[in-house]
Amino acid sequence: MAGEGAVAVSEFAVMELGPVLGMSLGSVRRLAGDVVELAHRLPRTWARVLDYSVEGWRARQVADLTKKLSPEAVDWVDAQVAPVLHQRGRVTISRLVEKAFALFDPEAAALAAEEKADQFGVEVDLDAPMLFTEDPANLGDGAATGHAHVEATMDLADATDLENAVSAIARDLGNDDRYTGWSLGRRRAKALGELARGYTASAETSGTARVLHLYCHVDQGDLRGSGLVSVDNYGAIVPLERVDEWAMAPGTVVCPVKVIDLNTEISHEGYSPSSTQHEQAALIAGGTCVYPGCTRSAWLADTEHLEAYDDGGSTTTTNLAKTCRSHHRLKTFGGWTYTQPTPGTFIWRSPLGIEYARYPDGTYEQLGLYAA
Repeated sequence: MAGEGAVAVSEFAVMELGPVLGMSLGSVRRLAGDVVELAHRLPRTWARVLDYSVEGWRARQVADLTKKLSPEAVDWVDAQVAPVLHQRGRVTISRLVEKAFALFDPEAAALAAEEKADQFGVEVDLDAPMLFTEDPANLGDGAATGHAHVEATMDLADATDLENAVSAIARDLGNDDRYTGWSLGRRRAKALGELARGYTASAETSGTARVLHLYCHVDQGDLRGSGLVSVDNYGAIVPLERVDEWAMAPGTVVCPVKVIDLNTEISHEGYSPSSTQHEQAALIAGGTCVYPGCTRSAWLADTEHLEAYDDGGSTTTTNLAKTCRSHHRLKTFGGWTYTQPTPGTFIWRSPLGIEYARYPDGTYEQLGLYAA
């Protein structure tokens, strides 16, 4: 979780911290890792956090950048940064970290420069949570409103070609009546989709065409008459026109979906759930992993038996639930147990005896502390 010389921390201990703080697994892992890095490898910076002379978020910026440094290098960074951290930004800290890397481990720095291309990559996050900050402009910045985040590190020449293509397509979209009134940024984002469809829609390539397999509800309580539709397997609430746009894109295959009654008990012989059970479990889960506070998509999660199949648990609706791989492992190996008293409501109990109720809409509450 932190750099060389820091203490090790059980991953299951970190998982248990998540629901207590109301944080997702990824967020609580980063928080715990930063605190361990500060307390064990950045003592001067940590002391300033403890005496309230530096905000925690500033100290976490340092910890986030130093975890790969040697003990000697991180000690040098700590000595340089701690006295002035209250008035320095991430760019300055990053430069100090790079300098420390080169000063204290020049061979590794040279090797890293040669192997930089191995760090190239593209991250497409289809399950990004909304990021709440003091800026209300961030509302709607997440999968729940039909958005996703894309980040890439590329070869400079390839990036230049991509920029030229995106600029050209965005310019052409500006002459299309369907995109009248769209900002340049929105047209540039659409241009990436056009590039992707140019590959996947071609019969001469190995790409896969877009398969639109949606579970939509237009009569869910407050959504009535709003013009919005809940798209379960995307975990999104979007304008109905957005679904039309998705369905009408060139190369899209629209698959009809049979109605799945969430109150019907479906059983299946053997260990592996049927495809209908996978879908039913995701719909019952409400779109996310059923662990308290987890925001990972139920549609990408494991379908697991609440009572283990090897212990006599049946492959039936009331004994199945959707958990992400991390929380599946937590239940299997970490001593957690849970039940499903009613469809979509799960009662989890930790090894410490803390009990949580996780409800069909994804919310949860701590019920109390019981003898473990």
